[in-house]
Amino acid sequence: MVGRLSRSAILHIGSEKTGSTAIQSMLVSRRDALDRLGYWYASSPGVDTHSALAMYAAPEYADDLLEAFPGGAFNEQEFFHSLANEIAALPSHVRTVIFSSEHCQSRLITIEHVAKLHALLSPYFDTITVIVYLRRQDEMAASLYSTRLRGGEPVADILSSFDQSEFFWARYFNYEQLLDRYAHVFGKSFVKPRIYEPNALLQGNAVHDFLNICGLPFWLAEEAAMVNRAIPADGQTFLLALNVWHAASGYSPNHDRAKPVRDACALIAEERLQGRPMRPARDEAQHFYEIFRASNERVREAWFPDRSSLFLEDFSQYPASADDAIDTHKAALRAAFVIIEELVRERGDVENKLNAVKDTFHASMSWRVTAPLRAASQARRTCRTERFLCRARRYLDAFRRKVLRANPVSDDQVLKSPES
Repeated sequence: MVGRLSRSAILHIGSEKTGSTAIQSMLVSRRDALDRLGYWYASSPGVDTHSALAMYAAPEYADDLLEAFPGGAFNEQEFFHSLANEIAALPSHVRTVIFSSEHCQSRLITIEHVAKLHALLSPYFDTITVIVYLRRQDEMAASLYSTRLRGGEPVADILSSFDQSEFFWARYFNYEQLLDRYAHVFGKSFVKPRIYEPNALLQGNAVHDFLNICGLPFWLAEEAAMVNRAIPADGQTFLLALNVWHAASGYSPNHDRAKPVRDACALIAEERLQGRPMRPARDEAQHFYEIFRASNERVREAWFPDRSSLFLEDFSQYPASADDAIDTHKAALRAAFVIIEELVRERGDVENKLNAVKDTFHASMSWRVTAPLRAASQARRTCRTERFLCRARRYLDAFRRKVLRANPVSDDQVLKSPES
């Protein structure tokens, strides 16, 4: 491109479940500081995570990302021009632009997908460096279980429920194919894979490691918030039961009578419940890992020749038998009681907000111009929130009654901890 400034790009593509949200949260919260340092975290592909990159390059595999876009629709040409305008408007002192989307790992599963992404970005930059974190496959799969429950899947098995087709392995777990795709298109010297293990990451975490690769100071990571906390076993059990119930009721995962309730329950379970997530049995995790041993060894030879193995092969974090021995009904009820309690508390907050809005309406009679319109807009938003909370509580009460009929237990039994 004639007359453009010399700039480079950093493209962070995940992988999924390797601290991507923490990296993105840090980048978003430090936009102004990055600007002063001559870096820019792009906003046209998305405010937080750059889902539009995956939507543009592989729309056939990214339709589940549509809800992140206004009106649930993605316009390829509008995004193309939006990106061009953002780059054109950058101040001259900005010489490095950062992009980040873990969906570029999980959705871009062909060379054609990666080539389309490269064609989108390459006109604006002299070099594009691709950063990707690789996590041992069994650990990645176990971590994905909560994500699948959040997405509405009624899957009971942590590992064995994965589709064992070549498509799924290529999409998520085959790092040899992933690195080959990006090296083929961007050039091997511009692809920087990292091992997602504490002893392999600078200061033991992905945020500091990422800053180091980018040449950025570590103070940018100060006060970084913890994000994407794991859902404890009780919460996972409850979400599984809720997903099964919704599926049996004929609701798709994105149905407007299923998704809002599930999202609220998942958030409360993440914040209020205690304990670790469910884990697969040790031999099951080892068997899952063995599927990728040969391809992992080829990745080690090509990209990490100084390592004795691509990943540490310690499986002691897994129990001898799977954690699914947990009493399903009691676990679901424990979670349900906490969630209902939180919803009741939130409803009280909403009622307080409604009272405040009511007072605002009385006062707005003397306001001028747009103040009454703003008050009306606030009231509509608050009323929608109240209706949602009432509906969620109604569904949860019905679920609680259904489970109690199927497996009667006393409240004392329900509220005991799993170990009791």
